[in-house]
Amino acid sequence: MAGFIDIACNFTHPSFRENLDQVINEAKNVDVNKFVLLCASLEDLEPIQSIQSQNPSQFFITAGIHPHHANEILDLNETPLIDKLLSIQPNAIGETGLDFFYNNSDKINQISSFREHIEAAIRSDKPLIIHSRDAENETFEILNENKL
Repeated sequence: MAGFIDIACNFTHPSFRENLDQVINEAKNVDVNKFVLLCASLEDLEPIQSIQSQNPSQFFITAGIHPHHANEILDLNETPLIDKLLSIQPNAIGETGLDFFYNNSDKINQISSFREHIEAAIRSDKPLIIHSRDAENETFEILNENKL
């Protein structure tokens, strides 16, 4: 068997700080040998690069701001979000999208962030990882604007 890929690793979460190596080894013991490291926040950009640098053929990284953290786009100074995301040379863009169920970030900021992520995916020719909860119509409308 070729093994498995875990497509949604949140290894930057504080719960992995003390035992990340153990978690990875346990995954390998059950034939999980590749990991997609999801970026949910601007704070994740450097840590996921650090994890990937240990074994670039094993770890794939994404660059994005989860809808729950979309208010972070207000914290960006003069560096456009697209440039910030592409600076780490990700394998994919995201996780991004809209979450109108929890509304942890303002809807306008979520929509703006989502549109910038789409532009980053188009510009870099990278796949887009989308999160959508209670926002399906708006998600499809925005995707259709870009013929995605």
